[in-house]
Amino acid sequence: MTKTELFRRLELLQEVIAHSRGLGYFNVWQLMCLHQERSSIYAAIEEIDTTEEEAATPEYKIPEHLEKRLRRVADDFRL
Repeated sequence: MTKTELFRRLELLQEVIAHSRGLGYFNVWQLMCLHQERSSIYAAIEEIDTTEEEAATPEYKIPEHLEKRLRRVADDFRL
């Protein structure tokens, strides 16, 4: 992913987490997965910055079923 794509994904994750807080969309374990992907994205951005590569792949991606829920929340809140 390019740095721009990483920042877009990071923004989506942060917005979904912020808007869904306390509404029962995600349980504790699912939130941990979302935060794990955020952390992985930060590491990929740092890799791009330190190696001057044009792209990097985050080491962690949330599972497909959680990705569907993330998209549903984004749609519900029009993010």
